[in-house]
Amino acid sequence: MGEEPMGKERQEAGYFDWESQYALYRGVWESRQKKGQNPSEAAWDGRAADWKKELSKDPAFFGGLDRRVRETVSFLRGRGLLQPGSTVADIGCGPGHFAAAFAETAAHVAALDISGGMLEMAREYAAAQGVKNVSFVQADFSSMDVGQAGWERAFDLVFAALTPAVASVEDLEKLMGISRGFCFNSSFVRWEDGLERRIGRELYGREPRPLRGRDDWFYACFNLLWIMGYYPETRYYCTDSEVRVRADEDEARYYARCFSPDMSADAGETERIYRYLQGIAGEDGMISFREEKWYGWLLWDVRKKTVRR
Repeated sequence: MGEEPMGKERQEAGYFDWESQYALYRGVWESRQKKGQNPSEAAWDGRAADWKKELSKDPAFFGGLDRRVRETVSFLRGRGLLQPGSTVADIGCGPGHFAAAFAETAAHVAALDISGGMLEMAREYAAAQGVKNVSFVQADFSSMDVGQAGWERAFDLVFAALTPAVASVEDLEKLMGISRGFCFNSSFVRWEDGLERRIGRELYGREPRPLRGRDDWFYACFNLLWIMGYYPETRYYCTDSEVRVRADEDEARYYARCFSPDMSADAGETERIYRYLQGIAGEDGMISFREEKWYGWLLWDVRKKTVRR
């Protein structure tokens, strides 16, 4: 038998070039780091502080999140992935709503986040829900030694939703390395924030940064997993709602972060947006707009893998 063709000869012979495809999708997936979508502990602490303020003013602030939590839990239970004996890891847990919901069924949930402020919210929320089988871990997942933590193959389900904690192929492999069963990843495929778009056009003369519609990240993650030999299942979840926000400094700070490449809230830009919001608010100080969010879900079994490269 002759030698196996290589390079251009492989393509001409009809071989699929897995390596170039892998490099392509890896570049897209890891572009989040290059675009500043992997912010610091301080940036997430700032967001947590804003969320706490908003929640104190409007108890329904997390209403959309809670609806998404219920839909996600229903999906995972329907697949038999949340059982009384299950162990779950929530990577980039944020305010802890998913972790607390998982804990209502699972034996134990480990909730990890880089932000102490987020974990404080998560602890308070878990206590309010009456769940005690959640442990909270403050760490940067990308630099965390999972072996030292005793996390290797420790969880039946590893969950990551809308988090930059899993922003590289190494992070993705680490995510799978702590699972002995399934992994779940959720990312935005489209986010139409009517107020953000209006601010971008009228105040900055441009569209919002690409974070709001990065369907290529979801697509890249699916293809990376496929090329790595897994069989990811896909599903989409959409919300469409009328949103009302108060034209205050907290809201201005939030949108200043939206238009910043590193999610910082520059004081000058915050003040500029605050004045703009005051100018378009109604007599009650509120602004109404439409918001549509599309989420892409990926679920895969780490035990089922083939060789494609």
